[in-house]
Amino acid sequence: MKNRDFYALFVAAESEPEEDLYIAEWSASSIFSLDPDAPDPDIDAVVRDLREIWRAAHMSVRDIRKAAGLTQADLAAHFGMPARTVQNWESSSSTSSRSCAPYIRLMMAEALDIVHIDRG
Repeated sequence: MKNRDFYALFVAAESEPEEDLYIAEWSASSIFSLDPDAPDPDIDAVVRDLREIWRAAHMSVRDIRKAAGLTQADLAAHFGMPARTVQNWESSSSTSSRSCAPYIRLMMAEALDIVHIDRG
């Protein structure tokens, strides 16, 4: 999967509150079968990837930290940032200027092995 395709899926996942609707809409997408000579994609693998993308798009910093079994200080140390940054992210609303950007949450979830997305 190309980065631009992954980005499109991630942005769509962020804006869709219902996981099943997101999966139904995107599972038949041409993103998963761009090469006409390639075999049809494995629908189970497609659904699994879509589920992980949706899950990653809807995880808060607190969700990620707890899933990894880390304290705020541990998470901050792991990524080389001030603990106060993690505290601010966890205490802010998603629309606040202090909130964590979605791509940073995704990076944290992948780096901590919380989500597993096959980008081929």
